[in-house]
Amino acid sequence: MVRKNSRSGERKSKEKTGKRLSEHYSLEAAVFAEAGNIDRAIQSFEKAVAVDPNSADNFYNLGVLLTSRSKLPQAIDSYEKAVAINPFFTEAYNNLGGILKELGNYDDAIANYEKVLSINPKSAETCYNLASVLAKIGNINKAIETYQKAIKIQPGFLDAHNNLGNLYLELSNWQKAANSF
Repeated sequence: MVRKNSRSGERKSKEKTGKRLSEHYSLEAAVFAEAGNIDRAIQSFEKAVAVDPNSADNFYNLGVLLTSRSKLPQAIDSYEKAVAINPFFTEAYNNLGGILKELGNYDDAIANYEKVLSINPKSAETCYNLASVLAKIGNINKAIETYQKAIKIQPGFLDAHNNLGNLYLELSNWQKAANSF
């Protein structure tokens, strides 16, 4: 009979306990968030990631709550940890791009939006977000192209139509502006 390595068993037991405890804190955080107690929800998610630092979802959810409290540096850190764990977590990249745009870090915002589009090229929302940054930095032609892509993916995307029309107005292209609205 082969004897089981006791340390391996202890480690697996601790991992299971950590995951269960993390799930508990995550559920607790969801209840606090639903009740509008965002600060307590943040504390619970912080406990969840402390006991299970391999949960991209918990880091993402913590980032969402931190963003809602305008704790942007901490939110960035949470989103970065989420994508480090799950490099295909498009929602985390998209939210990270939004914060970076808000902070004026346009190059990194663009990089995050482009990462999303490399994973999911049919994300109209991400095309829209990317186009808005491109327009902000003055890359109007690329912004127009990217808004058009968003509209092609989601024809009823009214904000994309509106922003595209406004860009055409800036270029004094009245006919294209009228067709965009």
